[in-house]
Formats: sequence, structure tokens, C-alpha cells
Amino acid sequence: MPPDIDQNEKEKWDNYYVRQTLVPADPEVEAFYRELALAMLAFLPPGGRVLEAGCGSGMHSLALAREGSCQVSLIDFSSEAIGYARKVFAAAKAQASFEVGDVFAAAGNADQDLVYNSGVLEHYEFDRQVAFLKGMARRSRRYVFVMVPNRECYWYWVWRIRSAASGQWPFGYEKPADDYRAAIEAAGLHYLGRAYFGAGVVKRYLA
Repeated sequence: MPPDIDQNEKEKWDNYYVRQTLVPADPEVEAFYRELALAMLAFLPPGGRVLEAGCGSGMHSLALAREGSCQVSLIDFSSEAIGYARKVFAAAKAQASFEVGDVFAAAGNADQDLVYNSGVLEHYEFDRQVAFLKGMARRSRRYVFVMVPNRECYWYWVWRIRSAASGQWPFGYEKPADDYRAAIEAAGLHYLGRAYFGAGVVKRYLA
């Protein structure tokens, strides 16, 4: 992908997050975030280090921080996303480290026990998925964990298509795959398997 497209992506997310304001907690969504957090914590030693690569609002990492048993860091190439994530953590009186940086560039040391992202890989084609996974792996000394939309979930697509049709989809290209094993292995990682989360969130799609 040419550098100017990456710059366009950065500007898109800067423009998105600069307009965001803090919203009241949603119990169904927070339950989903906690479900995901507990799944990742099962792989970590007490006090383990976790980095969210491409953090956006930081809400997933907030759920990790609230569990209180790991050290949380967040990185995003959008300074506005990082600024918003700081507000989210400050409002919750939670602690984390924040970094403006490009995961593709993989700056920094392999000082994390687990590096993860949520809702990132499906926005890229295969070669960029591999490059992003390699960038994540260079920051991790143990695990890489990715979460993507379940393309087999009918109600997700009803919500997704309706959101786009009503002009409520600011996230651009998205093409969830059936399986990301090929990209994971192409990045030089050992594939451990997959799991499904967030069944309760389907209620939101139905609503």
C-alpha cells in the first residue's frame, strides 16, 4: 500500500476521533469487552504486559485495566485516537501507557507478553494483514491475539449493511475472512486456534 494511502487512513481516523465525545457505559458492550479481557488474561502471568495495537477508543484495553492483573499499553497511528483513549481511561480512573506510533513500523522492543487488536485486520488485504501481524509479533515475547467480526453472523451483516446505507459507517473498507490462519502463518507465527465471543452483543444488532 503506498505511503499516501496510509496517510489518508491516518487522516480518516484523526477526523473521526476528534469529533468523538465520551458516552455513557453500555452494559451489554461492557460485558462483551470483559469477556474478551478474561480470555486474554488466561494466557498471561500475574502482572503480565499487554499492548493493544491499533487501539482506537481503547475500550477493550479499559476492560483489561479494570481487571487489575496486568500492565496495559495502547498504540495507534492516530494521535486523535490516542487522545480520545486517554480521556476514556481518565474518566474511568484507570491506568495505562499510551503511544502514538505505526504498528507496521514495529518500533520498540519485544517487551510485551501479549499484543492484540480488535477490529483491525478486516480493514486490510492479505499482504497488509501479514505485515501488521509481523509488526505486532515484533512487540511480543509470547502471544499475538486478534479479534475480527464473525462473517458467518447473519445479524452482524444486517446491522453492518443498514449502518452503511444510512450513512452511519465511517470505517471504510471491511472484508472479514472465514479464517486468518493463512495470514498468521505467513507472518511466521504458530497458529493456536480460534474462539467465538460476544454472543450477547447480537441483541444490539437485533435492536
